Amino acid sequence: MRLSVNTYISIAVLLLGLIQLSCDAPRDNPLDPDNTSNKIYSIEGTLLSGEVTPNPVSGASVSWPPENLYTVTDQSGYFNINCTTRVNGWLYFEKTGFTKDSVYVNWNGQKKAAVQPRLNYLPVIDVLDIYSSIKNKYSVAEYQLFFDVTLHDPDDDITGVKIENSDLQISKSLTKITSTYFEGRFSDIELNITAFDEVVGKRFDLKVFTASGDSFQLQGKSIVRIVKDEVIVISPINSDTLTTTTPLLNWTRLTPGFNFSYTIEVYTDETEPVLQWKKENISSEEVFMTVETPLTVTVNNNKFFWVIWCIDNYKNKSRSKPAGFVIK
Repeated sequence: MRLSVNTYISIAVLLLGLIQLSCDAPRDNPLDPDNTSNKIYSIEGTLLSGEVTPNPVSGASVSWPPENLYTVTDQSGYFNINCTTRVNGWLYFEKTGFTKDSVYVNWNGQKKAAVQPRLNYLPVIDVLDIYSSIKNKYSVAEYQLFFDVTLHDPDDDITGVKIENSDLQISKSLTKITSTYFEGRFSDIELNITAFDEVVGKRFDLKVFTASGDSFQLQGKSIVRIVKDEVIVISPINSDTLTTTTPLLNWTRLTPGFNFSYTIEVYTDETEPVLQWKKENISSEEVFMTVETPLTVTVNNNKFFWVIWCIDNYKNKSRSKPAGFVIK
């Protein structure tokens, strides 16, 4: 059936009237964003890392305690929480590998609150070496405990590190060498240790401080052993007179029951000794070693001494007593 032109006009007028009625209808739907009386409020933002050049933090939990609401940030770090009340409060953020944080939400009479939160990375231990050193002397031996710490921290805001052990009541600040590398060298007296063996099996943890004023406890590691075995030198010794600048060094083989290697050092025998030659990673089976680089003899000094270290796989080490010799 074909409609007349007048019929088409009548239908168009009717549709126009319905559209006008629809536009003028009251917006009673509480979900309608144009409804001025709706009860829907939103908190939104993008969660970023605390680096100088921030990155989106995805998969972080976002919680709003006033209404017990929860969401997770998307790949771009974006989040949105719809609320039914407009109560001021704290919005909390949390993700593994980052510090927990929060921002205060103040609606200020608005229906949408926008926040710009940041999460700082938790410092992580990359390298933690704790090892002992015993320098045997003809007087009292010298005992030291060494700490070498390298941390991973993209935020680059670590200001200090302490090494701690509650059992021994030790809490010592390490020296900052770079933004992530710290080291410490402490004698038994500085650590208030009456017997050096006390540190064996004791775990030393790290307390890390950041520029924001936060501090973090990081689980450290224990000391495996103290190397107390002393290498006994045979020759040259007791100011033996030699005619060669590449002397043959001889010592007694150690059999301590663990894997180790030797390191030999030769110094000038003067007030401020100068290292003349060093050889590392010498097999534990060796008892002889020839100095490979000729020692420098001067008019003012032809006296030298040598020492040999026993070093285990954990860097714990023990040094022989110095042995002197003269080159003519």
